[in-house]
Amino acid sequence: MYVLDQFIKMIDALWSLGFTLLFIVAIYLIPVFIAYSRKLEKRTILTIVNVFLGWTFIAWIACMAWAIWGKTLEKLHSEPVA
Repeated sequence: MYVLDQFIKMIDALWSLGFTLLFIVAIYLIPVFIAYSRKLEKRTILTIVNVFLGWTFIAWIACMAWAIWGKTLEKLHSEPVA
């Protein structure tokens, strides 16, 4: 019975760790989710910058601002050409 209890505790710990890591990754990728939902013009570049430099927090904030206020494809195609 002792072995089974230890196994159950280990499984519980792994599930907790898994959900925690999933939550952290979801928070880390919020700028990417926003960029793709808004159809940002350069969302691939934003994704690369966020994945590789987002851990610095300054780059993450910059990516968040870029995702929120960046040019979308709809705005790009709706602007009149002079």
